[in-house]
Amino acid sequence: MTAEDLRDEASIALMASETTRADAAVRELLARRDVAPADWLVAAQLAVNKGAPQDAQTFLDRVFSDARATPREQLQAAVLQLSTARTGSSTPAEREALAWSRIEKLSADHGQVGLDALVLLGQRALSTQKSEGTGQTSEGAGSDQPSTINHQPSLSDLVHALQNHPLAKAQHKLLALDLEIQADESKRDVLIARGIADWKNADTASLTALAVWLNSKREYEETLDAIPLEKAAQSRELFLQRLDALAALNRWGEVKQLLVGGKFPLDPVVQQMYLARCSAQLGEKAAAENNWRRALEAAGGDVGKLMSLGEYAEKNGNLEIADAAYNNAVTTSPKLRIAQQSRLRIAQRNRDTK
Repeated sequence: MTAEDLRDEASIALMASETTRADAAVRELLARRDVAPADWLVAAQLAVNKGAPQDAQTFLDRVFSDARATPREQLQAAVLQLSTARTGSSTPAEREALAWSRIEKLSADHGQVGLDALVLLGQRALSTQKSEGTGQTSEGAGSDQPSTINHQPSLSDLVHALQNHPLAKAQHKLLALDLEIQADESKRDVLIARGIADWKNADTASLTALAVWLNSKREYEETLDAIPLEKAAQSRELFLQRLDALAALNRWGEVKQLLVGGKFPLDPVVQQMYLARCSAQLGEKAAAENNWRRALEAAGGDVGKLMSLGEYAEKNGNLEIADAAYNNAVTTSPKLRIAQQSRLRIAQRNRDTK
């Protein structure tokens, strides 16, 4: 097998929580004469999954010191370093600060890596500002937590960089508006109006980004105004964003009408999940139970659909359907860690309610 084949083998195994299989592929990779940065990255991810953060740090240091590492590999390594610094280093504050410094340096790139780095910095700035309002840092509470927020770019610098990056799309420029709102909450209404004006007549992808943004800000009426039904029918994601806005406004009759009216053909599992919630909200208990069962039947042995159903049912308080969905996912893919963990979580919740 080529090095690329082995990396793919290890990555697929990691996604399936098959540690032994991933370990064998990584061992073969690292035994080769010319180990590449991409190989060290896979080894670091495996170490993280095995609960060996110090080993992960060792592999990440080799990525950082390798002149062959691409900007993408450097960014991936920096993000992994953030996840391991707390438990894999005797100097966690220094490790975290170094990782953020690398991300900031990469953000100057005019390609996709630079844009991805800017998004990380923007999200960090938002979480840091929100945490400061509760007396905590974004990494945790308490005076013993290391500070990693020094020397981060100013909000105005991040706003300018996101707005002017050559690859920036709607979601990136809306993130810039989030940062502006964070800097001055009194401008919130004006900035939301600007976002709507900028993107309400844009392409479907941009309009979807606008809908997600407005819904995240609880601007549900604005979502409905910006995405009338004829526009919502252009794509599945737009349609679902409109449904979410209607649901948030408790307009369940309209939600049900859209779901059964055939305006947009949804996947049967998704349609039945939404109908189940809708029926429950309308007080139609028998219909809700039937819709949940239909969703479970429609999911069949599709692990992705089963996990989505389980998570949605759990979120909406139907632990019986959630448990059945997770159990079916485990039956289909016994080594899928997230399904096993979800099943255990439901079992614990069931015990707690008895």
